Amino acid sequence: MSNPKQLIVEGDDDLSVISNLAEKNIDNFKNDRNYLVEIKSGGSVKKILDKKFIRIELRQADLETIGFVLDADEKPRLRWESFRDLLREHYPKIPNDLPNEGLIITAEGKPRLGFWLMPDCQSAGMLENFLHCLVPGHEKDRLWQYAKATAEAAKKTHGAPYKDVHLAKAEIHTWLAWQREPGKRFGAALAARILDPDAKTEQPFLKWFKKLFDLPKAARSARPEAQRRRGGA
Repeated sequence: MSNPKQLIVEGDDDLSVISNLAEKNIDNFKNDRNYLVEIKSGGSVKKILDKKFIRIELRQADLETIGFVLDADEKPRLRWESFRDLLREHYPKIPNDLPNEGLIITAEGKPRLGFWLMPDCQSAGMLENFLHCLVPGHEKDRLWQYAKATAEAAKKTHGAPYKDVHLAKAEIHTWLAWQREPGKRFGAALAARILDPDAKTEQPFLKWFKKLFDLPKAARSARPEAQRRRGGA
């Protein structure tokens, strides 16, 4: 039997990040090989925002709760409206506007439904913008500020070909490339505490996640002295 609680995300990075955040912040989220919530990659926004895909996911046997996490990208309102309009035939009372705290809604004969738009259900951006706030001391960290300036200068001064919309990606990957263990993937960086899984800025997302799936209150993970070191010993 499949897990009655499921979260669908865009890709593998989203899956790894959310899994690691949940494991660090929720008691017994992973027990042996079982998870309190099954997190699945939908492959892409285009694949997820498809009427057939949505219908198949909602019709799973024994499904109790299903959530979706997508990037806002450049036009958060448009991304939300695309999702909302697809789900309206299944959830007639879905609101016109996405709540700032994330969507949680029920409908008779349907699984409980949730929706979160990265990074914060309001702003343009993506997973990488969410991760910026998990850089330890990001507002004052000199290496992080230098990584941001370097990524921007690489494009403006040296013709780096990344798209403007991907600046956040360039910044976080630049910063990760300079750690003691360079270039870790996002989930691995969280597991190694290069990125901070206890950052306060992640709490609105975790609050939505726990409420949607009716999970136990977060048990804050231990904070060893080495927590904020970059890249391990």
